Amino acid sequence: MEATVLTEHQVPAWLLVGGLRLNHERSDSKLHLYVGFPTPDWSITFDEQTTTHVTTDTGTEIRNVVVTDVDAALSRIDRPSPLEHTPLPLVIADHEHMEALLKALADLASVRPDNTTAPAPGTDRRRQVERRITAKVGPALLHFTLGLDNRRRSTPTDDEIFNLPDGDDAASKANKVGGSATASQAPPTRPETVATVLDALTKRQRTNLRRQAEELVDASEEWPLPAKLAVSRLMLTLIAGGLWADETDWTDLLYRVVLQLWLTDQQESLNDEHASLATIGLVALRTGIDRQDEPNNRLIADFDQLRQTYIDWIDWLEAASEETIRRYATGLNGHTLGVLFAQTDFTAELRSIVRRSALDDAVDRLAGARLDGSVVRIAPGRTARKAVIAALDALRDFPDVHVVSADEPAVHGWWNGRRLLLVTRTGASWRAEVWTQLMTGIAAYSRGTPLRPPDRRWTASGPNDARDSAPR
Repeated sequence: MEATVLTEHQVPAWLLVGGLRLNHERSDSKLHLYVGFPTPDWSITFDEQTTTHVTTDTGTEIRNVVVTDVDAALSRIDRPSPLEHTPLPLVIADHEHMEALLKALADLASVRPDNTTAPAPGTDRRRQVERRITAKVGPALLHFTLGLDNRRRSTPTDDEIFNLPDGDDAASKANKVGGSATASQAPPTRPETVATVLDALTKRQRTNLRRQAEELVDASEEWPLPAKLAVSRLMLTLIAGGLWADETDWTDLLYRVVLQLWLTDQQESLNDEHASLATIGLVALRTGIDRQDEPNNRLIADFDQLRQTYIDWIDWLEAASEETIRRYATGLNGHTLGVLFAQTDFTAELRSIVRRSALDDAVDRLAGARLDGSVVRIAPGRTARKAVIAALDALRDFPDVHVVSADEPAVHGWWNGRRLLLVTRTGASWRAEVWTQLMTGIAAYSRGTPLRPPDRRWTASGPNDARDSAPR
């Protein structure tokens, strides 16, 4: 058992902590180390929320001493991330700070919850994982990883420790810490945000930062969940802040981030954070895909495959608490994801995404079209026949999808890559026409090229009757 005393006054010869005597071991300026050897039946809880009373050899009682483990305490001095002393926007703005953050993330990757030992009595796996993260990279990066605010700095300066306000001398001591009264009363400047910092970067700085971010995604592919949570949150923050102006670039990168997060092994103690970030990432990715002027068919197909994998895990995703989702979404508003992105109903959006099909997405990209059950209905426009053929060509990745025009006479159509079936209302009956072996597709016919005579023409009782009786 070790205790460190920081004092300018008389140095105690020994301390009494919970009935255990700790003798003075050595001194280093104002710091004095005390050591004791507990008996097997002596115990004290190592929990940052626990305090105890310490008595010195002179009978002086030191009240409300924080009890913590040595590794966690020392990590705040020996291996802190730059977030311990610098806000994230300013870390991003400084190349050396950013390199230090990347190094801290690599250090965080050594924390593997699946390799932790069984929790000690009175503690749980979650607390054990948090303590290991703190011991490795400090509390600020722990808070960032878990989506928490980091409002307090963990290591105050000596001047702040020895000159805190106390009794009648509070005003004078406050001036020693904060400078002159005029300076301390000056209105605070508006804090930098990630977006404002990124806007101020030069073209070369932005290029270097993009390179660092892309290399981080590559390096983190096999990292365990705690580090993957931190990387995913950092990438979402950089994307939302506007580091990538081209939507194609950031959606491709975000797809990799979301996919890697999905493929990372679950840890029960971090389920809430895992599901929350996966949900936000999926919604953000869908936002980027929908905003692209030219559809990226490869990314759309990849996204649909990823969406399909989420279907079996919808209960796990929906179990994420709204509070945790909100914590992670804070700060993601902006021109990239939208000024109201953080106010999104992520649970509702998740249900919409998971329950949607690729056909839903394809119809959304088709102007004037809507999906009514399994039928695609297209708005009036060109002649009904040409409009149906154009829609069938746009939806060629969905063989035999049923397309209906809103124009009169009503036209129903099906296309499966080789066979085109059109059914047109003629008075009280329906005329069915079928073309087979159209190996070159049907795009030209939607632009006015005349179709050759049909291979078969007949009268049907209705569109479904014509479809059922048409050759496959």
